[in-house]
Amino acid sequence: MRILLLVFALLSPTAAHAAEKPTLDVNYSVKEGAVYIDCRLHNFSFVRDDENKGVLKITIDDKKTIFIEQAAFVIRGLKGGEHKVQIEVMKNEKNSYGVEKEISFQVEAEKEQEPITE
Repeated sequence: MRILLLVFALLSPTAAHAAEKPTLDVNYSVKEGAVYIDCRLHNFSFVRDDENKGVLKITIDDKKTIFIEQAAFVIRGLKGGEHKVQIEVMKNEKNSYGVEKEISFQVEAEKEQEPITE
């Protein structure tokens, strides 16, 4: 009987879900110098548990790094030219799940500003 219960616990959706690594899909579009990014996350939450608060680590052109707590965001104020954004799924601001995506895109030349996110 104990073996059957252990096998059931290991195969139950709750136990399987807790052990699964997060997944990340990224959709984006560039309009009028702004990059609209939508991250689709599975097996991940931005809600704080005992020791972690899920965040996304966003690195712009290997220069500027920010941490955000939302799946959709906008980056404005990039200079015209080729850019890349790395998105990494984090347990907290110091520990990564090892899940990341990188996107590259072209921004039309316009007036220059400091990159900001919304």
